[in-house]
Amino acid sequence: MPYIGILDIIVAFFVLIFPIRIVVFWAFFWAFITALSRPISGMEFIEFIERSANWSLPLVLLITLGIPNTLKSWFIFEETKKES
Repeated sequence: MPYIGILDIIVAFFVLIFPIRIVVFWAFFWAFITALSRPISGMEFIEFIERSANWSLPLVLLITLGIPNTLKSWFIFEETKKES
C-alpha cells in the first residue's frame, strides 16, 4: 500500500510540472478503476459517487489538454503558446 501512495504522489508532481497526456490518462484510469472496484466488491454505489472527484478532475484535465489522435502525441509535452 505505501508503494501505491508513493506512485500516486509521483504522478501528481509529474502532472503538475509536465502534464503529459499518458500520465494524466493513467491518473484518470487508476482513480476510476479504484472507485469502481468498491461497488463491484459489494459496497454501495454511493462509494463510487463520493470518489467521483478523484477521477473526474484528471479526466477534465485530459480533455483540456486535448485528446490526441496519434500514439506519439500521448507521450510528448506540448507547452502552451502565448498569443500576443
